Amino acid sequence: MWAALVDARQRAGWWSYLELDARPGGVLLERWTDGEGRAQATRGEVVEADPPRRLRATWRDDEWPVATEVTISLTAERGQTWIRLSHRGWDALPDGDALRAAHRDGWRAHLMRWAAHVA
Repeated sequence: MWAALVDARQRAGWWSYLELDARPGGVLLERWTDGEGRAQATRGEVVEADPPRRLRATWRDDEWPVATEVTISLTAERGQTWIRLSHRGWDALPDGDALRAAHRDGWRAHLMRWAAHVA
C-alpha cells in the first residue's frame, strides 16, 4: 500500500496527476481541471513521512488564503491494510463547509481507485 502511494510509477496507476516527494519538506502538486475547463493546481509540502505508516502534508488550492492539512495513516492488521485519511483546517477558509463536502467526495474516489489498484 505504501509503495502505491509514494512511488510515482505505482501511483500512476491510480492517481497519475499527483506529484509527490514523500520526504519531509518534499513537494506535493496535484494538477487538475475545474468544471469550466480551467487548469488548476493544489500545492503542499510534506510535513511528516513515517514509512510505511503515515504521511502528513499541507494542502492548498491556488486561490485559498491558507493551507489545510491531510494525514494518511496505514495500519496493517490480520493480512489487511486499513487506510485512515484525515483532512483538517476547513474552518479557516471562507467557504470551508462547501470545500469540505467537495473534497470528501474527491477523497472517496481516490481511495477507491487506490484500493482497486493494489487489489
